[in-house]
Amino acid sequence: MLLSCALLFALFVPSSAPAQNPRPKARETDGNKLVQVALKSDRDGLRAGDTFQLCVVLDVKPRWHVYWENAGDAGTPTNVEVSGPKGFEFGTPRFPCPARHEEEGDIVSYIHEGQLLVLVDAKAPKDLVAGAALEFRVDAEWLVCTEYCLPGTGRATLTLASAAADSTPKPLETELFTKARAAEPRAWKDVLGDAKPVLETLGDGRSRVVIDVQGATELEFFPWTSAHTKLLSRERSKTQTGARIVLELEQINGSADVDYRGVLWIRDATGAKSCLQEAWRPAKR
Repeated sequence: MLLSCALLFALFVPSSAPAQNPRPKARETDGNKLVQVALKSDRDGLRAGDTFQLCVVLDVKPRWHVYWENAGDAGTPTNVEVSGPKGFEFGTPRFPCPARHEEEGDIVSYIHEGQLLVLVDAKAPKDLVAGAALEFRVDAEWLVCTEYCLPGTGRATLTLASAAADSTPKPLETELFTKARAAEPRAWKDVLGDAKPVLETLGDGRSRVVIDVQGATELEFFPWTSAHTKLLSRERSKTQTGARIVLELEQINGSADVDYRGVLWIRDATGAKSCLQEAWRPAKR
């Protein structure tokens, strides 16, 4: 995947300040050094037919950020690809909820700072032979930004042993996987039950989706990239019973569908949580 950004590789001009002043720190020009990549497993061995989880860990240098799977108005999505021995199956990488980042000119992007944990479900083949060394690999690409942006790539490997069918693999990285699973968006129905967004048709290919969550104190919405619908704006407010977010949408590419998906972030008295909007059809009014 090609990464694109306006990259400014400027050299510092010698300072005219007195010689006793410290020289300015050199500007970083290597995006590979700003993000460290690791691959972790939730167990120390794999039996034939086992389902297990891998976690891609991206540690981003302080004051820098990378982008969510939908970067927004600026930036490039972070991409991770996990591979392993023949016969192993890997699911789609699952990113946690991002943060909203606003810049001058109404530019909105969706970012990750600090440690980014991406979960990947995996399954071992049924004919896996015990005693083999199994190597897994992740290849990652990112755009890492602060006041300027740099592209970067990284790779990490992980070796696990195949275990006998009557063995019991031990859990690994329990704290890490607990944190990653807690940050993973959950299905809409698991968080909000039968509650549904409401669709209002505005005409001219535009519509509005209203989401009310009882007991919530704050809502935020992070859209997936859609071939049918574009998010134009969002407006947040409090209600007598909770919180509301209103999404103004525009159908694109001649589509008549308003099938918009993303992650709804919710804060309530119990803390922050997020839920995935599935392929719902909002109730019209």
